[in-house]
Amino acid sequence: NRIFGMLYGVWLEDILSGYRAFSRRAYSSFDLREKGFGIEAEITAETIKKDLKIIEVPITYRTRSGRSKLKPVRDGIRIGFTIYKLLRTYKPFFYFGLIGALFLLIGLASGAYVVWEWMKTPRVEHTLLTIFTTLMILTGVQIIIFGVLSDLILLLHKEVMGSIKGGRE
Repeated sequence: NRIFGMLYGVWLEDILSGYRAFSRRAYSSFDLREKGFGIEAEITAETIKKDLKIIEVPITYRTRSGRSKLKPVRDGIRIGFTIYKLLRTYKPFFYFGLIGALFLLIGLASGAYVVWEWMKTPRVEHTLLTIFTTLMILTGVQIIIFGVLSDLILLLHKEVMGSIKGGRE
């Protein structure tokens, strides 16, 4: 729930309870592909993506009467991977921005080392490290630009789909 909230900016108490109610229109607008425990995360992400209203109803948990089929580590990894895939699809700038920032940080750190060494002893050359620094910085910038373009394409797609749906009604 916390990871989902940080990534999607919507803080919900329990995205995995599986207890949902939808209007017929909302239900028919979903394009769900996940199976198993990942479906709850996908339903929540689709609901947020389509700007549908979310109302949480508090529930209470009781001890299970039978044996649980849940395998916390395996199922937790599956749910985490589902959230990762959905993030890549629904928030491309955030996804690619993180990856690009990582490349940029590596490049800037190695570049700071090269400059520091050069200032101490100007005759010392770090040609390979300088090339590595340049590649990391350029790659990071390109990935961030790719994220911006992907986000713009997603926004344009939403606008086009909204105008098509508006024209039908």
